Amino acid sequence: MPEETPKEQEKPTEQLQEGAGSEETPKAKEKPTPPWGTDEEFNPEKAWKLIQDLRSDKDKLKPLADKARELEDAQKSEVDKLNDRIKELEPTAKEAARLRVALDKGLTLKQAKRLSGDTEEELAADADDLLEDLGTRPTIPTRPSGQGGGSAPSDAEDIRSPAELADAVVKRRGY
Repeated sequence: MPEETPKEQEKPTEQLQEGAGSEETPKAKEKPTPPWGTDEEFNPEKAWKLIQDLRSDKDKLKPLADKARELEDAQKSEVDKLNDRIKELEPTAKEAARLRVALDKGLTLKQAKRLSGDTEEELAADADDLLEDLGTRPTIPTRPSGQGGGSAPSDAEDIRSPAELADAVVKRRGY
């Protein structure tokens, strides 16, 4: 075994003493007792052997610790991926619920965008409030029973442009 300088021997001994004093015991408040006993019983060969054994144990455990860290990181990454996916799909699910309620209540897409709430029940209540504020309860259009699909405009309603048609509808519905 090659001889080491006193300075090199002091470092491992100091590290060993620091590690021994970290345990919480009633004697921890007093001067910590090194693993080899008292200072009078100190045996440098025994201390050096202890240091070498601890370093060997550390070298053996390092690959296991690295592998455990890798597995932990991989698990964490999988959990993070799933959380990101949930966050990504959450707005889509809320939008689907909003559109489902709007369809059930007979709202237009513009009106559906105004609905707020986290659950379908909250969205339905908001849709009812919106319909109440508008003063109408729209019905889902159905096909007329006649063959023509509508009525011919009367002479008073001789409409020639889309803007005029829109104005007539607004007047007829009382908006």
